[in-house]
Order: sequence, then structure tokens, then C-alpha cells
Amino acid sequence: MKKLLILFIVVIVILLASKFSSAQENQTDTNQIQQPPANTKTIDSTNDDKVALNVGVLMGGGGLLGADLEVLVYKGLGLQVGAGLGSIGFGINYHFNQKINSQFFSIQYLQQGFGDNHWGTYVGHMYVCISL
Repeated sequence: MKKLLILFIVVIVILLASKFSSAQENQTDTNQIQQPPANTKTIDSTNDDKVALNVGVLMGGGGLLGADLEVLVYKGLGLQVGAGLGSIGFGINYHFNQKINSQFFSIQYLQQGFGDNHWGTYVGHMYVCISL
């Protein structure tokens, strides 16, 4: 029970820290162009329609903290790989707008935990609807 309480407190602190840091980043003048969400970082500005790196909570196969890298390989078809604290994930994504920051349908493989600490292995689909 004590470990669960500590884990809960750590998650709350991380969420609050990300909330306050992104609130300061998103304060812009009305004449400025809005930036993408704080948890999406583009690796190379020349490839901003083809590559995305996401870092955050419940990323990289559903780990408490993790990262996912996605690369568009052909006309809206993306390959995604991720790793987190005690988790990994792989996916094939189809973006409807053929850009990395658009709605997509995904087939995913997620593994949470390894060896004696294996929690679960999942294969499934998801639909991601984003608005920028």
C-alpha cells in the first residue's frame, strides 16, 4: 500500500510539473503563430511532416514515463517505436492527412514489464483524433 501511495504522489507531481511548464510556454501574443503541443518535439525542422518524437507519461508502450518515435515511410503510413520505464511498444500508423500531426488509425503491440515483473502484453488498434 505504501508503494502505491508513493507512486500516486510521483505521478501527481509529474503531471503538475508538466501542466505548469506547458502553461508558461503557451502564453503567446495574439499576433504570434501557435506552436505544437508541448509533448511533441520535431527532430528536424526540414522533416517536420515526417518525423515526431513524443516524450511523456504513459508513452513508450504504456510505461510510467517513456518516449515514442514515429517516422512516416510512405504517403501517410508511419512506423512507431517506443520505450518507457519497464515497457516497449511498436506500431503501424495510417495518417489520414499524410502528415505526422494529423488524425490516424494505429495497430499497436505493447509490452509492460519483463521477466518476473511482466504485467501484460497487448495487441490492438486505436484511433487518435488530435486538434492543433
